Amino acid sequence: ARSLDDGAALRRRCRLFGDPLPLPWLWATSSDEGPTPSSSSTSSAEPSAASNGGASSSGSSPKRKPVVFIERKIGELVDVLLLPFRHTVVNVNLWAMKFAFPGSWDANEFWTGAPEAFRMVTELLDVKDRDVRPLQGLISEQLLEELREASSAPSAPDAPQVTFSEVLDARLLGIFTVRMRVDSATGGAMVHVTVLIGATEEYLVGEDEEKWHVKRIHKWKFKRDLPSEEGEALGDWQIIEINKKRWQPPPGVSTRV
Repeated sequence: ARSLDDGAALRRRCRLFGDPLPLPWLWATSSDEGPTPSSSSTSSAEPSAASNGGASSSGSSPKRKPVVFIERKIGELVDVLLLPFRHTVVNVNLWAMKFAFPGSWDANEFWTGAPEAFRMVTELLDVKDRDVRPLQGLISEQLLEELREASSAPSAPDAPQVTFSEVLDARLLGIFTVRMRVDSATGGAMVHVTVLIGATEEYLVGEDEEKWHVKRIHKWKFKRDLPSEEGEALGDWQIIEINKKRWQPPPGVSTRV
């Protein structure tokens, strides 16, 4: 059986709930990164040529710094602003569920496991030519089919060459919603937990594979089947919805450096 606490990396213990991270996370960058073009629902900026590093007085070209792209969308900023309140309210609901269904909610496990699951699934989003067995059980069959269709879709002829490299950082910002549901097929109870995850992903852009560090907020939904009678085992956590797949530069943002 697969769970979010599977493996040594997921057995690290952390805080009981975890405090939702403040809004400034969205703008935070490390001091050794390059310029920070941004994107919103209404405007975008072009990366500075300074990311080339310029030419030194000796004529040699120093190592290029990555371009930092911060994706800002109005709806996501509103979600983050509301997150501390929503996170507190839904955790009360989760505590109630924990007593009604013993063992159904372990905050330490989930707080540690959700970012680990994000990293694993994000690394394997391009399922067209991959072995999907690592994803089976971790994501729903419906989501797996969506990923197959997305990875098989042809790119636009004028789309820039963008290749995913790795997830540099992933953290659970907070729990956004908790919903109890009834499985229409089995009639059993299940819980849906929607979370916000802040991530920094590295992409290689253009023929020269310029490094772009893209900061985005992801909204993912997890599901767990709950026992319908005493003695029945809990289901494993499973990812059933994700709102973003591979990043592509939005219109108006130049990838030329």
